[in-house]
Amino acid sequence: MSTLPVGSRIASPRCSRPIDPRVKILYLLWVFLIVGVVAHPFLQCLIFLVTVAVVYASRLSLWDLLKAGRFGMFMAGASWLLWIIFLRRQGQVLFALGRWHFTEPGVYNGLSVAVRIAAILLAFLVVFKTTSNRQIMTGLYRLRVSVPFAMVVGITLRLIPQLQAEHAIIQEAQRARAVDFDREGPLARLRKQLSCIIPLALRALKITSDLSLAMEARAFDPYARRTFSPSLEFATTDIVLLTVMGITLALSVVARVMGYGGLPEPWIAKSVR
Repeated sequence: MSTLPVGSRIASPRCSRPIDPRVKILYLLWVFLIVGVVAHPFLQCLIFLVTVAVVYASRLSLWDLLKAGRFGMFMAGASWLLWIIFLRRQGQVLFALGRWHFTEPGVYNGLSVAVRIAAILLAFLVVFKTTSNRQIMTGLYRLRVSVPFAMVVGITLRLIPQLQAEHAIIQEAQRARAVDFDREGPLARLRKQLSCIIPLALRALKITSDLSLAMEARAFDPYARRTFSPSLEFATTDIVLLTVMGITLALSVVARVMGYGGLPEPWIAKSVR
């Protein structure tokens, strides 16, 4: 039997009055939409700073969240670097390091993509670190999301920390068999991870099989009418937050339609023929 890692999720809200889970889900959707509407990298950096402010307002550790999402942050930085490399011959050169040119389209297009990834990832971590699976599923139900989709989201979020714990257990078992994951080069360490990936995949199949049998034994019907023990009611704080998100998103759409908030013409990457 596996043990879930301690601190994988905050079970109780850390503020005096918990924010409605529906507001948290809509906040995540708001971040996803607004970084898609706004294309100017400086405005996107402002949105990223808003997500950082939400982290501190939730009394979470920014450093811990960055460590939890370090792979996503690495992908954001790598995408920025790739934009700089591929667009090094387009547009005005900002500065040069030897033979490498850093141009306006490369730097600012890459920054726009990197900030998009970082903002969405940070918002995702904030929401799912401060909200239990049950609250997320209840919030999705109350937002009129279909029961099968809400169940898939809840089960997936439930399995993530469990599979992390299973991976840690398998790694310790392999270390007890004299498998050293910390020595040799990256490719050798990657090959050694196969000794963890295969049993982890088999364990994941076993968990999903047991879960499906348990749901079938309880006669679970996703299309039956459902009742909820916790009652969700919007408070004044929730209404204010929803109003601010709605107004800012609407203003962003209107501004973008009117030609504001996009990339300036010299920064736009042009296709190479």
